[in-house]
Amino acid sequence: MNRIIVTLAVICLVCPGAAAQNIDGVVQSSGRPLPGAVVRIQGLDQKVVTGADGHFVITTREAPKDTLYITAGHEGYYNNRTRVSTGHNLVISLEQLPPQDNYLYSWQDPTPDKAQANNCGNCHSAIYEQWKKDGHANSATDPMVLTLYNGTDVHGNRDRGPGYKRDWTDEGNCSSCHAPMATIKRQQPVTLTEIQGVELSGVACDVCHKMKEVPAALVSPSLTDVHFLRPPTSTRLNFGPFDDSTFPDEIPDFSYSPLFKDSRMCAPCHDGKTWGVPIYETYSEWKAGPYSKAGIQCQDCHMSGTGEYERFADADKGGKVRSPARIGIHQSLGKNTTAFLRSAVRMESESAIDNGLLSIKVRVMNVGAGHDLPTGQPMRNILLLVSAAGDDGIPLTLVSGERVPAWGGIGPGSNNYAGLPGKGFAKVLQTLNEYQKPTIIAGERENAAEFPAPAWRRSKILSDNRIPPKSDDVSTYLFAVPEHSKDVHVKAQLIYRKAFKPLADVKGWDVPDVELISTSNTISALVH
Repeated sequence: MNRIIVTLAVICLVCPGAAAQNIDGVVQSSGRPLPGAVVRIQGLDQKVVTGADGHFVITTREAPKDTLYITAGHEGYYNNRTRVSTGHNLVISLEQLPPQDNYLYSWQDPTPDKAQANNCGNCHSAIYEQWKKDGHANSATDPMVLTLYNGTDVHGNRDRGPGYKRDWTDEGNCSSCHAPMATIKRQQPVTLTEIQGVELSGVACDVCHKMKEVPAALVSPSLTDVHFLRPPTSTRLNFGPFDDSTFPDEIPDFSYSPLFKDSRMCAPCHDGKTWGVPIYETYSEWKAGPYSKAGIQCQDCHMSGTGEYERFADADKGGKVRSPARIGIHQSLGKNTTAFLRSAVRMESESAIDNGLLSIKVRVMNVGAGHDLPTGQPMRNILLLVSAAGDDGIPLTLVSGERVPAWGGIGPGSNNYAGLPGKGFAKVLQTLNEYQKPTIIAGERENAAEFPAPAWRRSKILSDNRIPPKSDDVSTYLFAVPEHSKDVHVKAQLIYRKAFKPLADVKGWDVPDVELISTSNTISALVH
C-alpha cells in the first residue's frame, strides 16, 4: 500500500490560557511532498491545506493531551490521525484506497441491530432516525412508487390508473434509483416487487457513502452511471465530507470526498431524459440558474446543519464533538416539511374596484429554491386559487383570467378545483402514442388520471410554466361586482401537491394538500 507520511515538528504545545502557538509540518507521499492535503485539529473548523512543498502551519490554543488529535485527509486516501501529547515529531500514515470496486460486496444494513456490529444505525442513531423519515429511505417501498409501477391502487386492485407494468413487460429503469442496491448488485434493473432484504432500504447509507465519482457523461436517471468503490471483504471504506473522520480503533475506514459537497452527487437520480425528453430536470435547473453561479450547492439547502447535534456518531461509539453547523441533516426537506416548502415561495396580491370590475393581480415568487417550482417528478404541482365574494358569500363571476386546469381535480369531492379562478404550475406531459388507455384531457376521474401522461411513456412536453429560481409569475383576474354591493372579500391561496389530484384519487394515495400561503382582504365597493 502507498502511504502518505505527515511529519509534524511541534514548535510549542501550550498550557491552558496561553497565547496561540503554531504547529508546523509537512505532508509527504512516497517520500515526496504532497500538496492539497487538509490538516486540522480533529473536530475543529480551523484547517490548513498543504502548499506545493507539502508544508503547513496550524495554530492552536489547545494543551497537549490524550484526546487531542491532529488529522490529515486527502482525496484518494483513508483519513488518519495522531495524538498530540508530547513535543516529539508526530507521524500520520494515510493508506491509499483500494484500486478497484468489489462487485461481490454485500451492502450494509442501515437498521440498528446489536447482533450486527457494522449496521449503520448502531453508531449513528440520530442520523439514522432522520434518514428513516426521508424519501430516500422509502424509495423502494413508497405506495406511490409501487402503485405507479404496478398499475394498481393502494388496496391492490388491478388496472387503477397508469402503471409501468400495464404499458410494458420488462422491468423498466425504476429500480436504478428506487432500489439501487439491487440494481447495482446485479448490474441491471430489477422488478421492484421482487427485491427483498436490505435492498428494500432504498437509497440507504451504504449507497451514497460508497460513491467515488459521478462521471461527466450521464445516461440518467440511473445510479448505475456512478463509479462506486466498495472495499474488499473484511476491510472498510466510507466516503464523506469530513477530512478528519477516523475510526476509533484506527482501522482504516473513512475517506474525504469533495463530491459530498457538490450538487453533481445528486445528478444521477435527479436529472435525466425519457425517450429523449427531459423529464427530471432538477439538477439542470440548478446548473443553469443563479444558485449554481453563486456557488450554492444542493446540499447547502437540503442537508444544512440543524444546529441541534454536535456529533455525527454517537458519543459512546467514539463520535467526535464538532461544530453543529458542519453536521448536515439527513432529511432532504428538513424536520418540518411544510415549513421547508413554504420557505421557497412568496406571494403578493393587489386588488381594486373600478367601473364595476374587481381586479386582482397576484404575483408568485420563487425566493428560496435553487430549481424550478415545483421540480422533480412531473406530477408535482402548485395551484393558485383566486376567489372573490360579496357579503352574502356568493362568488363573483370571473370575467377575465385563467382557471385551474382539469388536473386540479374534477367533479364532486373534496379539494377538486378544476375550472375555478386561478392557475396551476407544473410540467405537463402528453402521450404521443397509445398505451393501455387513451390519453384524454378531461372526463371521468378514471380517465382523467391518464392525463398528464406518466413519465415513462413516449411523451412531449405540452406545457411548462413552473417558476425558475429568483423569478416570478404574475397573473390578473377580473370579476364582475354586482350593483349595490357593499364589501367584496378577496382571497388568494397557494397549494402544493405531490401528485395531480385525479391520479391521486384513482390510486388512493394519502397526499394531503399543503397550503403554502394564503392572503385575504376586504374591499369596500360603495365608493366606486
